[in-house]
Amino acid sequence: QEWEQCSASCKGGVTFRNRKIKRQATDCGKQASGLSQQHAACNNDVECEPSTDCVFGEWEAWSGCSMACDGVKRRSRTILQAGAGHGKYCIGPLKQTYPCSTGTGLLEFSSPSMYLHLDKLEINNLAGDQPGEPREMRFGEVTEMR
Repeated sequence: QEWEQCSASCKGGVTFRNRKIKRQATDCGKQASGLSQQHAACNNDVECEPSTDCVFGEWEAWSGCSMACDGVKRRSRTILQAGAGHGKYCIGPLKQTYPCSTGTGLLEFSSPSMYLHLDKLEINNLAGDQPGEPREMRFGEVTEMR
């Protein structure tokens, strides 16, 4: 006989099937052996919650610099859809900060990727006051922001 419907639609249940004796044994025959009902596990590998991947929202624009010297910019994003089941879960920050300054002569990035350590300035010849030397600024330390 066919298996009955599973007792649970997900995360495991039980199903069964029955069998009947078609013909009874005669006095000289052998009696039927075995169980009249068979049980089995079912739907063990079916998730109750569908698998979905995490979806982050876009990063908001960077805020303005919080102070003229040694300030910070901030931005944030939200989770539009959380990961579930066997999907990809959200890994990564929801907020970012970035050092900034708005004082005279300092660089301001609208989408920062490097932080120039102005206290590590090694060469500043932008005025061109050293004849024969190219106009340049060289920093002893640069931090790449990711």
